[in-house]
Amino acid sequence: MSRRAAARVVAAATAKSDFLLCTPTGHSPAGLYEELIRERGKNPDFLRSVRVVKLDEWLGVPPGDPASCEHYLQSRLVGPLAIAAERYLSFDSETKDPVRECARISA
Repeated sequence: MSRRAAARVVAAATAKSDFLLCTPTGHSPAGLYEELIRERGKNPDFLRSVRVVKLDEWLGVPPGDPASCEHYLQSRLVGPLAIAAERYLSFDSETKDPVRECARISA
């Protein structure tokens, strides 16, 4: 299933270089992320312009905390795939205004 999902992401990235990939955390997408990292080893430029948006985060958990979604994605996807900061949209988990933060992500 992970290989098939990765093939779909590769096809989408090939068809539209700046497509938006919405990335969840957890065990379900872990195999997909590993497959994408393998693909990058064969084709380093295939995600060169892809935009990534983080799907979820824990409010109040600092981004560097190993329990944060940010830490998960940085260590398992964003870092290994060398996604540039300007192409990665993520929640501010320490915001004082969660509604405004959600609106920022939505916009």
